[in-house]
Amino acid sequence: MNIVYNYSKAKWTDEENKYLLHQYVVAKQIDDIVMPNRTSAAIKQQIVALNAKGMLPYSRRGRIWTDDDDLQLIELINSGKRYAEIASITGRSQDTLRNRVMKLRRKYQTTTTESRK
Repeated sequence: MNIVYNYSKAKWTDEENKYLLHQYVVAKQIDDIVMPNRTSAAIKQQIVALNAKGMLPYSRRGRIWTDDDDLQLIELINSGKRYAEIASITGRSQDTLRNRVMKLRRKYQTTTTESRK
């Protein structure tokens, strides 16, 4: 008995693209995105196509830090959480978090030094 999977190469609908964009934002990794009747390879290919059209809100690599992201990071660090825990909460790598903490420390030290003059 042969099992045939019906994965058609159908054009992506607007609804599928909207769902994919939403999942792209909330998923911690692209591999976590699952859609009915779409393979993981098709999902990744569509993400590349949407990125080429400038439709992605940000790139996974080099995701922009917002003030809210910085505040969340500071609160998590101050609460004693380890980088591994913070990485799983924020969806950013431990190296990215360490680099951001160093940047914020330099920024804070520069600000406080200038205000003392």
